[in-house]
Amino acid sequence: MSGGLPSDRWGRVEAALSGLADVYERANAAMSLGIAGRLRSRLVADLLPRPGEAALDAGCGPGQSSELLARAISPGGTLILMDPLAEMLVAARERASRAGRDLAVLTVRAKFEVIPLADESVDLALVSYSLRDAVDRREALAELRRVLKVGG
Repeated sequence: MSGGLPSDRWGRVEAALSGLADVYERANAAMSLGIAGRLRSRLVADLLPRPGEAALDAGCGPGQSSELLARAISPGGTLILMDPLAEMLVAARERASRAGRDLAVLTVRAKFEVIPLADESVDLALVSYSLRDAVDRREALAELRRVLKVGG
């Protein structure tokens, strides 16, 4: 392990997050003392996304940041939603699809340490609160770096 969640605890995290898609953002808002939405908006803006780009929302959860990214890379962009939980991907896809226009929305059920995308395949990658749940943060960051295009 390298600076991450002990691997024997991942099952507990997954069980705790299952069934929470509808209350996930309220929980983040409470834990962040009400600034989670502003933090997400700022984070997306700081990425300088442009219409037509390919973006990865890694650990997308129910899609609060996905919705912001969808707007930013529309029209013509591709938004890849990645999360280990199927129910989070369903919620994120619904949000992103409503927010974007002329946007391809793809879902990938995966964990940070093994991102099933080609090398240098995305223009930008976003990770919000979910990196805390990576088993190996160094490997997770190396995978994110691998899928980012040069300059991404």
